[in-house]
Amino acid sequence: MKLTLRNLLLAGVVTLGSTTFASQTTADVDFNGTVAGACTFGAVTNGVINANGVGDRLVTTTPGRVSITCSQPAQVALTAPIQQSGPVLTPAAGGGSVVSGVTSTAGANATATGTDSVAMSLPNVGTDQLDVTMSFLNNAALPAGSYGFRVTLTATP
Repeated sequence: MKLTLRNLLLAGVVTLGSTTFASQTTADVDFNGTVAGACTFGAVTNGVINANGVGDRLVTTTPGRVSITCSQPAQVALTAPIQQSGPVLTPAAGGGSVVSGVTSTAGANATATGTDSVAMSLPNVGTDQLDVTMSFLNNAALPAGSYGFRVTLTATP
């Protein structure tokens, strides 16, 4: 009996010792990712152009408008106006005969002339309204007709 009791006590100490000194292990699983900045344009309201009093220039009477929402500061580039329809016009000689402009509600602005594309900074995250204007100085009196021009805006976050 002594031997059995002694063996049981010894077995209990060995068992207790092995559970007390059991080692633990851990593993860390990390996650990484990148979220790219993005901009989206909202609905476009087209602008209106009419002949000036002299009859050789088309000018904006109602600016075009578009909203832009960006998740980080961005650049917005605009092109000079490109004729899409109407009697063919020839820009007057010299700079500044074909001009487009854009102004944001945050106060940023840019002007493109000739065949240039010009960028402006939009420093704010969120939504801005952009007003777009244009003018076209013809080398002669404007022929009667309906005219269409396009100014393209491109956003880069």
